[in-house]
Amino acid sequence: MAYEWVGENWGRSMIRDAIKAGYTIEVSYERGYGEPDYKGTSLKKAWEAVTAVDECHVFLRKEGEKAQWAFIVLEWGQNGDEVINDYASSGWLDKWWNAKNEDQWAKA
Repeated sequence: MAYEWVGENWGRSMIRDAIKAGYTIEVSYERGYGEPDYKGTSLKKAWEAVTAVDECHVFLRKEGEKAQWAFIVLEWGQNGDEVINDYASSGWLDKWWNAKNEDQWAKA
C-alpha cells in the first residue's frame, strides 16, 4: 500500500522508540488469532508489516512486563498523530504517549 501522512508519524515513532527501549514488536492483522504477522526488533520490517494493511495491532513485549498494544489505522493524508487510534498500557506506552502530546502542545 502506498501510504502518506502529514507531519511526524506517531505509529512509526512509537515502534522506533519502543525498540530503543528494549521491546520486541509484534504486528498482528487478526488480534488474538494465531502467530503474529511480524515479530522482532527491526523498525524497517515492523513498519513494512504495518503498512501492508490499513489497520493492525502492534504489541510491545518485554520480559517481566505486561504486554502493551496500539491499534493503528492508516488513511491517506492523515495527520501523523492520528495514526494510533487506540492503545492499552499502564507503563511505557502511557509515558511515551503523554510525552508526545506535551511536546506537540509545546510546539503549537
